[in-house]
Amino acid sequence: MKPIKKLLPTLMFTLKIKLAVPLAVALALGSVEANAGIILGTDLAKLTVFSKTYTSTGANSIVHGSMLGGDVTSTGANAMVHGDVTSVNATNLGGGTSIVDANITYDTNGTAVVNNAGAGSALQTGFPIGGVIVQGNVVSGGVLTVGGKTGGQVQGPRVEGSITSSGASTIGAFAEVGGDMLSGGAATTGANSVVEGKIEATGAVSIGASGVVNGGVSALTPPDLSAVRGSVTTEAGQVAAAQTELFGMGVGTGLAATMTVDTVLFAGVYSAASFSTTAGTTLTLDGGGLDNQSWVFNITDILAFGGTSHIIMENVGANASVYWNSGGYITTGADSNVIGTLLAHTYIAVGAKAFVRDVGTSCGAVYSATSYVSAGDSAQIGGTGCSIMSSRTIDQPVSEPASVLLFGLGLFGLAGIARRKKA
Repeated sequence: MKPIKKLLPTLMFTLKIKLAVPLAVALALGSVEANAGIILGTDLAKLTVFSKTYTSTGANSIVHGSMLGGDVTSTGANAMVHGDVTSVNATNLGGGTSIVDANITYDTNGTAVVNNAGAGSALQTGFPIGGVIVQGNVVSGGVLTVGGKTGGQVQGPRVEGSITSSGASTIGAFAEVGGDMLSGGAATTGANSVVEGKIEATGAVSIGASGVVNGGVSALTPPDLSAVRGSVTTEAGQVAAAQTELFGMGVGTGLAATMTVDTVLFAGVYSAASFSTTAGTTLTLDGGGLDNQSWVFNITDILAFGGTSHIIMENVGANASVYWNSGGYITTGADSNVIGTLLAHTYIAVGAKAFVRDVGTSCGAVYSATSYVSAGDSAQIGGTGCSIMSSRTIDQPVSEPASVLLFGLGLFGLAGIARRKKA
């Protein structure tokens, strides 16, 4: 293994003041060595969300990238997916909610702010007010449903690409499909809907009032979507392999079970039986001014980010990477902000208005090896301008003995961090 530049100083102390309460503590790793390895398989790296079972995203949620679910995949009202939506069984894309007498502006994070909202108004985030938008294709191994326009929406749901299902397919009122509509059962379109391509179906085709089908209507040989089930098996295997690779990097530096104060961590491997952050705390990942720095968090069981807690990065380059690797499940609380790729053996639940981002041009991602992925209302996975994860070769951080301080600040009830030695 080739050594890379040492991180100096060996120990760094950061004390922050928030609401007049002293916060603690900076952990600093010593030197690290690089062991190149592909963490994410090629197919997995093309996805932002993967679940072995079902996937659901809440109203006004945004996924920057593609989604693959081993069972049912559902999106809430006014959701957006910047990629493909694929599921082994049913796919349900939500319709919309009403906007009444509201002035909409957008802040720098792409979040909508409702000013002078009238009765019954609802908050929308991240994109022009309308129904579900999918900027890729939708594939369902079962039935496929796209909701319709409701209330005071500006526009109805839209799928930029084609929709394909092995069962019946339905698009609602004012829904739009930019490609073809291929149905292994009946095909139904709502009033004022538009299919810019063709409709092919094995069953009856019903076009709603004032509906438009530019490519015509014809019969269809039932589509063979068996490859979708095979792809789920493949991706689940790649998640498991990535987790094995990450756990194989060792325990590195141990973490306390709960992070109760603002903390700074330098690049390296960290571990705990279970790990959580207290609501409102901030974990800063400091790259020391180097470009290709990596953080690996190997958590044996539960990984839980408290509501309104934040993970931020400083002094990093575009090639930095962060992996949160849980042998159990992962939860992120409401309004939390997490950076990196989340891999869990069981389920992942992203809270309402929570963010999962990555550094650089690649997306943050959430992968469940054996269970489901859910995202709450107005949650966002990925970042503006990104499309897929990078299947990058990362430097495996191997920790030297870490120097740790015990701060005897009994007045403020601050806990120290025990000194650990390399095994």
